[in-house]
Amino acid sequence: MGKSNFFETSKAELLDLWQSVLKKNNITVQENSKVELVSAEGEIFKVITIKGEQITAASILLAIGRRGTPRKLNIPGEIKEKVAYRLIETEGISGNEIIVVGGGDSAVESALLLADDNHVILSYRNEVFNRLKPNNSMALNKAIAEGKMEVRLNSNLVSIEDESVTLIIDKEGNQLKFKK
Repeated sequence: MGKSNFFETSKAELLDLWQSVLKKNNITVQENSKVELVSAEGEIFKVITIKGEQITAASILLAIGRRGTPRKLNIPGEIKEKVAYRLIETEGISGNEIIVVGGGDSAVESALLLADDNHVILSYRNEVFNRLKPNNSMALNKAIAEGKMEVRLNSNLVSIEDESVTLIIDKEGNQLKFKK
């Protein structure tokens, strides 16, 4: 196949490309497996999954993906029922006060999807968004300008209670509590 230089493409186009590459090159994909160990045995690799399954191959590609195991915040309340680590769909989510944490494309895309029907605050620990796709950056700036969402830069979520959440909102450690 060779190299592909994609800066932006649709999910459908990318999936079609991957499917054709897999078929053309007789590549087997082992999905939903967490790898425990990879070792070389001569010219062959041996992969052991967390479930104890052993796979051998001449070549392997580990696609770890950042969404596979979401990074937790390690704060009180992060395992409450009202906390979600990925947005599957926005249907039925309206009229809520929602804080989205993060400064990457996934966080911004989720905040934008939720902003039409909810009051959304996007909390990001850095001073500027520095790793967004251009389209996401433009859409975020437009949503802010239209007052569709509030952005709190230099902020960190520090606790999640049943009726409130608390953010540190600046480098001095000042806190702001949002109540339900």
